[in-house]
Formats: sequence, structure tokens, C-alpha cells
Amino acid sequence: MLLRKLLYILCLAFLLFNRVKCYYFNIVNESILKRVEETTCFRQHYVSFKNQLLKVCLYYKSTEYPKYTFNIYIYKVNEEDKWEKKNELIIGNTNRNIRYFYTFSTEDKIIVVFCYNMNLYRTPCKCFYSTSYDGITFETKRTALNYIVFNYLSVTDYYSKHYDLFGENFLLMCGINHQIIHDNSKNLIVCFGSNNDGKSWDYKFNFRYLKANINISYFMLKLIISGNEIGFKYVTSEAPFSATYIKCKYKSMHDFYCDDVDLKIGDKIIRDIVKVGGYYLTSQSDTNLSTCQLYYVYNSVVLAPANGKSEGYKCHKDNFFPLENSRLIYSFENENLSYSYVFRYTGSVKHCTLLYFKKDDLNPGFIRGSDNVYSCTIKYDELIVEGDDRYFVLSVLNEVKTDLKKCFHFSYDNLLYPVNIIHKIDTVTEYENYKLYIFHIKKDIENFFYEDKTLHCDLGDNFTMKLDLNYKNSFVIDNTSPILPTELKLHNNNIIYYKIPNLRSKNQFLSNISFPPQTKYIKKSDIMYIFKMPPYIKDKIESSLYFINKSNKVEKKPIIFNKGGAIPNLIGVDFSNLDNSCSYGFASNRCEYIRIEGNKINVDVSAHTDSDVMLGMICPVDSNNQNICFNDVYDNDKKVFIRDYFEDNEGLLTILPKTYIHIPGSSITYEESNLIIGREFLEKLYKNRSNYKNSLVCKCYMNKVHYEVTFNLSQNF
Repeated sequence: MLLRKLLYILCLAFLLFNRVKCYYFNIVNESILKRVEETTCFRQHYVSFKNQLLKVCLYYKSTEYPKYTFNIYIYKVNEEDKWEKKNELIIGNTNRNIRYFYTFSTEDKIIVVFCYNMNLYRTPCKCFYSTSYDGITFETKRTALNYIVFNYLSVTDYYSKHYDLFGENFLLMCGINHQIIHDNSKNLIVCFGSNNDGKSWDYKFNFRYLKANINISYFMLKLIISGNEIGFKYVTSEAPFSATYIKCKYKSMHDFYCDDVDLKIGDKIIRDIVKVGGYYLTSQSDTNLSTCQLYYVYNSVVLAPANGKSEGYKCHKDNFFPLENSRLIYSFENENLSYSYVFRYTGSVKHCTLLYFKKDDLNPGFIRGSDNVYSCTIKYDELIVEGDDRYFVLSVLNEVKTDLKKCFHFSYDNLLYPVNIIHKIDTVTEYENYKLYIFHIKKDIENFFYEDKTLHCDLGDNFTMKLDLNYKNSFVIDNTSPILPTELKLHNNNIIYYKIPNLRSKNQFLSNISFPPQTKYIKKSDIMYIFKMPPYIKDKIESSLYFINKSNKVEKKPIIFNKGGAIPNLIGVDFSNLDNSCSYGFASNRCEYIRIEGNKINVDVSAHTDSDVMLGMICPVDSNNQNICFNDVYDNDKKVFIRDYFEDNEGLLTILPKTYIHIPGSSITYEESNLIIGREFLEKLYKNRSNYKNSLVCKCYMNKVHYEVTFNLSQNF
């Protein structure tokens, strides 16, 4: 504890500088613009859209009681750097109350949702959504929202980007669950999701919070989406001035579980929260709502930049609005004026800092266990998101003492050959004697997170890093769930947690079930399986599965696998169907690319540099002879890590974890190996063929024969 206090003091010692560096942080706050707001808004949202800064403004004016005037104005910054009104969503204003309004943005459009209330303390009677593709011209249409589910006093306005869930983009409208006082579900928050940009809100998401208290009231609920993290800010009747933040994790179906994140500093009150660069940025003040101070928070370490204070003596209505290119807007009102600050942040959190001192608290992030091993645990949902990359940072005094390429190998069991899920490690020198190791993970890997799992990295001298894969990005249905929909429909890439209800059927179970072709799975035990639907389902399949209800009784339910998805650009060898060598996955016309001569198989990879290509190999599982592909390949009959073999230091190859694959009617267990070759890699290869290897060799063991499979990448296309 003493050292943690010293670290805290050390970090705060940098208050005199805009550039903030310490054991956990490397931050630069670049002030871009300070603006005294000349436009008057009751509430406003700032949005960065197609290289323009917009303000969505809820205009409110009280004329004579009880008459009010409402509208929603769209402002854009003009060439003179002033707000210019470009549109009003309600022609001629309205006297109807507008309490609820929300702004959402996607890559190609802005959506503003607003609702009319008969009075401010009743649920809305009409809702609309306005869509714009240029940020200026809007088209407004009716939509329907089920506000009856919400405690309407908890609902407040907010701006949000879409939430990427199950590979699908949702707009989320959220509120405190009005029914929480009538059941024991602990579902504190309910969100309605729209996957058609506000036209309809057909999806209901439940957020369970075990500390939910039916004896207190919850207000001002705000949705916060940051990369892979979804959370909520709210205040309660017990602490009406200070916000609480909870972070939520996907469980199954449309259900999430939420836990507290402690961001409060001393006796201050939290005003607003945003997550950037892996750390939380909070606005906090004392209880009399005086000057707001910005704080960066990661674990128990806090930084307060010197230029992070609001002007004036009071601070009201302060909010963060993330923009593009690592920019933020922080807006607030003091006793006289409204302000907005635009600033850019660079740098990121250092998740673990290793000094190789075997003393408690001398290696920030590392905790000594009962075995005297010091471990630093990183949760996957805390990773920094940058496009299709997720990354985390290790800071080391001098340099690390082990080979980091041997770290973070992923395997669901001892039969499946482990795969390194780190596709790139960047190294940066800091301060002269510190090195930053930046570990990158491709988003594609998330499709293989079927369950929570912890990966390890040995750093030497009894120090280790742990990566907790606590994140899933696929819809999950559990046949032991107490609540199931009456009609069960599954789609491509969905996951089924399946417990066999009868032990006597465990040996025949796999050969009797009817799943779409190319369904992957892992076996947890003799009675527990996890199935992953393929990326493409050609035809609709009607089947049935057993489910175990609340009373622990077994019932058979019909289930539908809907057709749809995308056919991957996949070529490979399927040893479960070797007699038909032209067939693999969803393609059956590959004869001209595959040649079999005894135990030698050659595959010519028909690839173009305008798209990625996936290689695959389906082999029988043998406990004594593991199949080698694609984490390692063969070079003159010697196993070599594929990134070393191809000199892939840029992370242009993505090695996917091995899983079992369901072969209907077969008593043999098969596994599938896959490799994604990025188009950038293909471009590099074809432009410099003489400098790079243009084939790779894998091995598959079947019927007591080692088959050698060569994938040739040297064709002229």
C-alpha cells in the first residue's frame, strides 16, 4: 500500500506538465480549441461526422406559463469557426414537451431519435427518428418505443455510437427496468436495440446487476460504449450528486452481467465518464458543484493534468463527447457561460510494468501469488480497440528476459495443437532504459471465444502475464437457461451451450444431432458441449434439441437454423471426405487446384490481392500424432513458427484457433485448422516473389499415414 501511495504521488508530481508519463500512463493532452458557446441549448450532443463537427441542440424556451417552445436544431461549424444553424427537425417549433432525445452515429449516417410527452412526468406518446447522410438534410419518420418497460424518471438523453454485438450493429435505447421491484431477476437495466437504424426496436437486452436495490431510486441513466466495453453511468437517491459506473459483460441470449468500477477519488463526486486509450477519463468536483477537474484513472492509479480544470467557480451540465482521431469534446456551464473544449489525447495505458524487482508493489500491475509467482492479469474487454486491432502494453525496465513469441498460446484441450493468437508485437523505447512491448490481436480471433479462458506468458524470474479472455462476440443460447423464448431461431455464427440430459446417450449424441454443415464445437466433458454455427448456412434447417427447464425437467423443443451469412473465400483439404478432393467447406469445384499423389497433396491457392483468402485443413484427431498446421509449418521437415517462416513481422497472417468440426454420421473425431492470409501479405508476396517463400507445408495423420500437404502461393493471377 505504501508503494501504491508513492506511485500516486509520483504521478501527481507531473501536474505541472501537459505531457504525463508514469508507470501506468503515457498521455499527451493537446488543447485544440476552446469555445464560448454562443448558441443556447437546453441539452446538446456533439458529433464528428464525415470530417465535420456538428451539434445536435435541444432548444427549449418558456414563453408564458404553461406554454413552452421546443425544437431540435442542427448546427455546423462554418469557415469563421462559429456555429451555423443548418436545419431544424421540427418545422415551426412545437408546444409539445420533448424530454427524450438521443443522437446516434454510424459510418454513413446520423440518427436523431426524439419523443413527445403530454407532460414531463409521463411516458412519451409519439416518437420519431430523423436520418441524415450528409449531416445537414434530415428525413423524419415515426418509430415506436416501448417506454412502459422503463422507469421514466431514470431516462435521460445521450449520444452514442452503434454497439457491435454478435457481428451486428445495434442502436441502444436504455432505461432502468420498471419491473425490478416485482421480481428477483436483478435486471436493473433494459435496452431496446434497433438493427435498422431506428426504424424499429425489436430486440430487448437485459443487464443484471446483483447489487441492485429495490429500496432506492435510480436516475439519469447514460449508456457508455467504449471499444469492446459496454457500461452505464447513473445516480441514485442515496447519492444524487455523484455518478456510479458499472461495466457489463455478455452472458447468453440477450443477457449481460454488470459489476462496479470504482472511479471515485476521495470525497469528490463523479460528474461524467468516458474511456479512451485503455483508461477512464472522469470529471469530478466537490459536493458544492464547484470547479470540475479531469482525472485519468486506471486501477488504483490516478492522474490529474494541470490543464484539466474548468473555468469559473461553478460547474454544471458537464459531458464528454468522443470524436474521431483520438479527439474529445468536454462541455460544461459555469455561473455565467457555456464552454466547450476540443482536445486530443495520445498515448495509452501501460497494463503491466515490470522492473524485475522481487518485492511486493515494485512492479506495477503485478501481484504475488501463494506460489511466489508475480502475475499481471489483463482482461480482454479492457484492451484498447483500434480498427480491427485490439492491443495491450507491457513496459519493461531494460528488456524482457524471455521469447515473447512463445506467449499466449490458445487451445481448448490437450488434443488440439495450441495457436499463438498474438499477430504482432511492436517494440518502442521509452526514457532510454524502458521498452514498451505492444501486443496486437486481430478482431477475427473473437469468433473463437466460445467460453472464458486464461492464457499465459512467462516473462522469466517468476514473473508472468495473464490474458483473461472474458469476452464473447457471438449470440449464445444455453439449453439450461431458466428462461427461453417460445420460438428458437438460430443464425450463422451463433453459439449453443449444450448439456446432454441423458448420460446413456453420450456416445451416440454427436452422430444423431442435425446441425448445419461446417458446425464447429468443443467438448467440455462427457455431457457438456459448445457448438458454433458456421459463417454460412445454405438452407433452412428444422430440428429439435433437449432443454432443461427451471424444475430440472427435460423437454424437447423445436429449433430452426435460418439460412444466411457469407461464404468465406476458403480453400483446403478435407480428410473426412478425401474421396471427393474437390470439396471443402462450401465449395465443391476446386478440382483444378488440388492434386493427390500417394501421401503428397498439393493445393494451388487461387487468390487475388483485392481480398483475403482462408486456408483450411480438416484432419482426424489422434492423441499420439498431432496434426501440424497452421501455427507451425514445415521447413525441410523441421517445424517452424509460421510468422518466422514467412518473416511476417507486420501481423499480416491471422492464425485461427483449432476446434473440432461436426461431421454428421461419423464416429471419428475431426479437427479444423484455418489461416487467414491478408491481402496486404499477398500484395507483398507477389511484388517481391524472389525475396519471400511462396509455399507452406502442413502434415495430417490419418489411417497410420502422415500426409504432407503443400499450399502453393506462387500462381500467376
